[in-house]
Amino acid sequence: MRTLEDIYKSAYGEKIPEDAYEQIVSKCLLSYPFFAEHILNMSQPLKLGEFHKEDLRNINHRNILVEWPRGHLKTTLWTVGYIVWRMWKETNKNIGITSNAMAQSLEKLEFIKTAISNNEFLIHLVPEGRSDTWKGEQLNTQNGNRCKALTFADSSLGNHLDYLVLDDILVDTNMTHTQIKDTFWTVFFPMTQTRMGQILMVGTPKASRDLFSEIKEKARKMGWKVIHREAVVLDDNGKWVAPIWPERYTLEEFEQIKY
Repeated sequence: MRTLEDIYKSAYGEKIPEDAYEQIVSKCLLSYPFFAEHILNMSQPLKLGEFHKEDLRNINHRNILVEWPRGHLKTTLWTVGYIVWRMWKETNKNIGITSNAMAQSLEKLEFIKTAISNNEFLIHLVPEGRSDTWKGEQLNTQNGNRCKALTFADSSLGNHLDYLVLDDILVDTNMTHTQIKDTFWTVFFPMTQTRMGQILMVGTPKASRDLFSEIKEKARKMGWKVIHREAVVLDDNGKWVAPIWPERYTLEEFEQIKY
């Protein structure tokens, strides 16, 4: 259990002000990066790099495509943590989460449940008598929010959402790229339109003509924010300069992976 004391020390060190709780609530309402770094506890407190904080400032853009390298907190921050933040911050919202397989969607839903139930700052979101609202394919919170795990298929047609997160829908799937694109545009993209909701797509491109490539081509016309990062910063000659997350990785580690 991540306690309030843990959170206070993370945010303020040893000199904790008397109104620490009120200050933290105020900062969390305004800043998702602050919430992610000091409130979330995904097995251990998160230490964000500057690139995390810079990219997460785009969090309120209506439609976002995120391409971060593996091992850089992509799912933790853009999927699990983000949904937890919205469910803490807002009320009576419908949220959908989908992945390449239903098992993956349910796994991420379990991560969300754990992040909430093991945190003193968030525990009030757990409904009383949660046996019917804290299991299965949907998660309901005390403040009226609903998060549902969806199958990336035609069977999910008809959901109306305020927030939709698609995490790694291109990975290890039996669908062709054409089928993936058709399913997204005809089944999932319309889900947020009636509520003027947000779509957040997270993952790694797999082919030159896949869904991610199509979105990037249409991004300006359709109002998408595309966030792309490579694991290493390059100079003008293509030479490796530094990792984008030096607090976690070194160039030597990437050299070992490369060769």
